[in-house]
Amino acid sequence: MITCPGIAADLTDFAVAYWNGHKVIYAYLRHDGSGRLDNEFELDERLFDQWYTELHGWSVDPHFKVL
Repeated sequence: MITCPGIAADLTDFAVAYWNGHKVIYAYLRHDGSGRLDNEFELDERLFDQWYTELHGWSVDPHFKVL
């Protein structure tokens, strides 16, 4: 997973994952298009199933951004 502070994996158009130094944090992006983080969430089985296509696409062609 991500090991560089300040770097996030663009999992979907609206959610990212990053390493906070202790664990992976999943967060939604703000709706205003600023790229800033909004709320954190747990990537549970329900969300994984719902976002399977996006997450699979990311695993094939991963994208990252600087927070």
